[in-house]
Amino acid sequence: MNYDTLLNILGLPLDDSLTKSILGALPETPEEAIAFEDRIHISYWQLGICIFIEGPEKVVTAIFLFAAGREGFAQFSGALPFGLEFGVSIADGLKKAGTPVRIRTLPVDPEASILKEVPFEKRTIHTYRIADINCHLTFGKENTLVDVALELPYDE
Repeated sequence: MNYDTLLNILGLPLDDSLTKSILGALPETPEEAIAFEDRIHISYWQLGICIFIEGPEKVVTAIFLFAAGREGFAQFSGALPFGLEFGVSIADGLKKAGTPVRIRTLPVDPEASILKEVPFEKRTIHTYRIADINCHLTFGKENTLVDVALELPYDE
């Protein structure tokens, strides 16, 4: 399954027929669902996919696609936005994806993290727009692409 198929479920409730159809077509069932106060993370560890569900309507608000080993996930094997591949350098990513609408380097202050037990590595996030969707490309400490986040727009 490619990223553009998964884009179709952003903004839809988890119990929507299209959401059920697309997630049901994945070759495995989710291995873990973690509930937080305001959202649920549904992880497909062997597929390199994590889906965020939020609100009382249980709407799909974000989809993360991971490179091998990133946060313990296997590598997402489908096509990525802009024809990118995991492991591509920032320079090559810019050549394929163009100029991002925003660039952030994190962590700004690792000591201010609320997740003290999680080791934070320096990473650079390039944000693009695909139609009305935010597409965040994360380049890790080796300056290579390590994950892609597709999410509904939000107020900053």
